[in-house]
Amino acid sequence: MLLLATLALAGNTLVGDALRVAYNSGGTWNDSGAGSGLVALVGQDWVELTYAGEAYTMFSLAYNVGEEQKAFWANSALGNSALVLEATDESTADVQRLRHDYLTTELRVVKTEAFATSGHGMIVRFYIVNESDSVVSDLRLVLAADPDPEVASSGAYETLNDAVDFDGDGTTDWSVSTGATTGATLALGACGEAIFEAGHYADWTAETGADMDLQDGAGALGDWAAGVRYTADVDLVPGEGLAVAFLVGTGEGEAAAMESTSGLCCDVDGDGHDSPECGGDDCDDAEPSAFPGGTDTPYDGVDGDCVDGDDDDLDGDGFVGAEAGGDDCDDADATVNPGADEVWHDGTDQDCDGQEDDEDGDGYSLARDCDDTDPSLFEDCPEADKSGVSAEGDCGCGTATSPVLGTLFAAVLIARRRLLA
Repeated sequence: MLLLATLALAGNTLVGDALRVAYNSGGTWNDSGAGSGLVALVGQDWVELTYAGEAYTMFSLAYNVGEEQKAFWANSALGNSALVLEATDESTADVQRLRHDYLTTELRVVKTEAFATSGHGMIVRFYIVNESDSVVSDLRLVLAADPDPEVASSGAYETLNDAVDFDGDGTTDWSVSTGATTGATLALGACGEAIFEAGHYADWTAETGADMDLQDGAGALGDWAAGVRYTADVDLVPGEGLAVAFLVGTGEGEAAAMESTSGLCCDVDGDGHDSPECGGDDCDDAEPSAFPGGTDTPYDGVDGDCVDGDDDDLDGDGFVGAEAGGDDCDDADATVNPGADEVWHDGTDQDCDGQEDDEDGDGYSLARDCDDTDPSLFEDCPEADKSGVSAEGDCGCGTATSPVLGTLFAAVLIARRRLLA
């Protein structure tokens, strides 16, 4: 099933002191109505980084559901297959921020792009939630653009293309494109220790997928698109989500462009709380619903308020509630748990073993057992006929080996009386 984006959402624009971004109705940079895309102040000049030429920017998702492969994208040059639900401008005086909500056949995707009003760097956050009944596996997400920073100044579509290990950890984490004469640079990177690949690809004019061959241009000149790919290392079960953050840097030269994003990765999930690595107090910077002061929804597996883990033991008796896969049969009563002592015949199963009214375990509740402490004594007849302990085993409380044997004995006795008659 292919979802086509048919909602006519008006293009939005974010305007800062050093960045301006014009969005199309599909939620990606490059708006033909405005005749602009991602524009950055480089030195003293405003430089159009992405609109010229094919005006190609996109994000692309690919994943598996069982054996079936799925692919969805939002592409300024080639259209959308992910359905755009809404666009929301969340800007303040200090921060320019635009949110787009998308839908695929299985996933809800929330993309939020934000930058300080005075800043040169942007963070692009994705929060992806599996809203289907199926497990989503092998998820890949790509952010890509065709940079053309020198078309306006010289008519050149080529850039110097490089893949950079900026933090020196041995992994290529930046795809950098620089104008050969002006030095105007667009850099795409990523946040965190997740599995990312960065590079360029030449055959971008018809590419909407997430599995392109990202190569290190090693500074070579070419009309190539820059991309960064994230690959999830876990499956998404129904109801589960994950947060991924990319970086967009601008400036004069590689170093300036990458450094323009400094500090943006401190709040990957965008909940307003920095990660502990940045000195913050966010206990889960990949989950926007988890932060100090948040609401902890019981049994959802998320520590919503960052206090003592998820609320899966509401009564505080030390046993996880059955709602969260635990063995506490009543998580609203601290006196009820598998370690409690049973108080027989009070209507409450204190030790959660499923037995509350059959103390001796003979299969008869107190209503039909005149001695519920002795499994050899029980009453196998209506309660109204109870006549006390009877050694004869008739319709009173007597000794019997089992209800089945009692039934067989009665049948034999009836047959014998008929023969004698």
